[in-house]
Amino acid sequence: MLENINNIYKDKTILISGGTGYIGSSLTSALSEINCKLKVLSGPSNTWAPEYKNASMTILSGDISNFSFWGEIINDVDFIFHLASVEGLNSHQREAEVNAISMLHLISACKSRGLSPKIVFASSANIYGSVASVPVNEKFRDNPESIFSIHKLLVEQYLQLYYHQFNINSVCLRLPNIYGITPNKHVANRAVINKVIHRAITGESLFLYSNHNCIRDYIYIDDVISALLLAGGIEKNISKGQAYIIGSGEGKKISEAWGLISKKVSKKLGKDVIIEKKLDFKLTPMEKRDFIADASLFSNETGWTSEVAFDKGIELTVDAIWDSLNI
Repeated sequence: MLENINNIYKDKTILISGGTGYIGSSLTSALSEINCKLKVLSGPSNTWAPEYKNASMTILSGDISNFSFWGEIINDVDFIFHLASVEGLNSHQREAEVNAISMLHLISACKSRGLSPKIVFASSANIYGSVASVPVNEKFRDNPESIFSIHKLLVEQYLQLYYHQFNINSVCLRLPNIYGITPNKHVANRAVINKVIHRAITGESLFLYSNHNCIRDYIYIDDVISALLLAGGIEKNISKGQAYIIGSGEGKKISEAWGLISKKVSKKLGKDVIIEKKLDFKLTPMEKRDFIADASLFSNETGWTSEVAFDKGIELTVDAIWDSLNI
């Protein structure tokens, strides 16, 4: 698999939006091992500096919701990984500008310049919303239950349209709950599992809500990075804006996940991590959903498999956060 990935990106120019974020810093680090040219788009508040290895690297900053910004940076690009997104802002307009309009500007800039880089978009499995059964595959209907999910689906539709009308090629990966430590440790707690582990290690209680029996598919960050990299190599006559589900295929109740975290952290601390229940806390329909991914379509196209089991991934993440806190 590693040799295949190296062959895809060697001597290519690759642009990564959100390249210093939670997923992006891991992708930037992985691609820096390859002899390629990286353009890494960084947010204005970023303080993490990527390590320069085999790749040449340029760190860029700018407003991705501005059409003219894209025109300045895409002329010689072979691959674009569009990872940048925001969630939970007070302004739905700003969320739409970053999460959806940025892609419209990107592909419009490609069209106006006659460019056709391969675009890999980090979408969300939350597009399926509440489902009647699991596991979920690409035949399930879209049912977004949040503004964030709606924006992700809108981007997928933009990409489908621009492939069919202007031959700008792309592939979308619908990602579930991601966890694990990335090179930019300043953004580690953007992942829910990471945040829960951090709370446990620092002596805070963990909380379970009325959705504690709901099932989630948690996927380790390294498996996500290998999926993103392999997505770039899908043949053009197959990818064409296709959205693929990515996941471990390993469903865990939220209560099971919290219990495993408590067990592993308690062993390190030498005392029990307390888990409390707050069953009267109001939740949204999205928070009450079940989800397990059936990633067989993507696996059949690329040979990708999820390699890090949940128990091992939690152990690795607990150890990494423990070490980062110097306990």
